[in-house]
Amino acid sequence: MIWGGYVYNPQMGILNALLDFLGLESLKMQWLSDPDIAMYFVAIPIIWNFIGLYLVIFIASLQNISSELDDALQLDGANFFQALFYIKLPLIWNTIKVAIVLCISGSLKTFDLVIVMTGGGGPANATEIMASYMYNSTFEVYRFGYGSALSAMILIISLLFIVISQLLMKRKTA
Repeated sequence: MIWGGYVYNPQMGILNALLDFLGLESLKMQWLSDPDIAMYFVAIPIIWNFIGLYLVIFIASLQNISSELDDALQLDGANFFQALFYIKLPLIWNTIKVAIVLCISGSLKTFDLVIVMTGGGGPANATEIMASYMYNSTFEVYRFGYGSALSAMILIISLLFIVISQLLMKRKTA
């Protein structure tokens, strides 16, 4: 509600006020009313909502790596990128896989921000996602059987994406 009401509001929103302050009045617009850009501006608070979770997961995983390994890397003369790509990323590979599963499942069930910001589809259905389409079909049009089938398809698609991502990320061991 803060993003839709205070940041993107065309009359008193922070984004348009910032553009006014910078002298860029020609760039002011109704951010969530333009079908061409509405989805991009809905995506920003969704990403902002989840970035903290993923940062905590990755920081905890990186902190779990022994400090002795950093000393050994310095003694061996490894630079930052060598240490990151050849040592640290392989050590946190399982954490990366879990984060991708969380990201896939989270993106397919993102519903609340789209409903609050654009009413579940926005201008010309530009921000309609699978979850909001299922909600609108079920509770706005009263097609409960169709909505149940859509929710089952969302589950199947989510599981399919997760399985494919896990197969693509499977590491071959010697």
